[in-house]
Amino acid sequence: MHKTRKIEKTEKVTRTECLELVGRDGRVCAKLTTLLNGAPSLRLFDKMGNSRLMLDVLPDGSPSVMMTDSDGHCRMMISQQADGSPCVSLMDAQGTARGVFSLTQTSTPQLSLFDENGEVRAGLGLMASGSSCMSLFDSSGEIRAGMTVLPDGSPGLAFNDQEGIPRACMDLLSDGSPGLSLSGNSGRNVCIAP
Repeated sequence: MHKTRKIEKTEKVTRTECLELVGRDGRVCAKLTTLLNGAPSLRLFDKMGNSRLMLDVLPDGSPSVMMTDSDGHCRMMISQQADGSPCVSLMDAQGTARGVFSLTQTSTPQLSLFDENGEVRAGLGLMASGSSCMSLFDSSGEIRAGMTVLPDGSPGLAFNDQEGIPRACMDLLSDGSPGLSLSGNSGRNVCIAP
């Protein structure tokens, strides 16, 4: 014989400024609240009481998910850029972004890699035109080398000087014919082939 349980009437809406979920030991495991700007925020805590996962709505109205290490440094953030496109950022132990994967407004993917000073050092992406490209940067942010593959499959490679001016370019046209150009310090071509 089954026991029947009495169904209690429940409230349909609970209104509060802060809701804390606690474990059996009384430790706060999760907290749902509003930030000073009025935006909602959800925090999940580890056994030591450190906030490890945060789900927020930023002041501009975009959503954000942050994952932190045990020292409280943000190590990963999933967010939405101002134009509405998604972005995933990976940070080092000091909180400096070291890798960012995002989609542009035209939904083309971009990957950027940064050094410990926050300077972009490498980029990889697809363009709306259908081209793919890779750029390598020096520590001052100048593009020093780049590789592109056009939609027709034609590859190109360029090496730039400290000012970002192309000095050596090599490409292969869709018909298979190669091209090479070298520029001197004045910027004038010193060699063009074929």
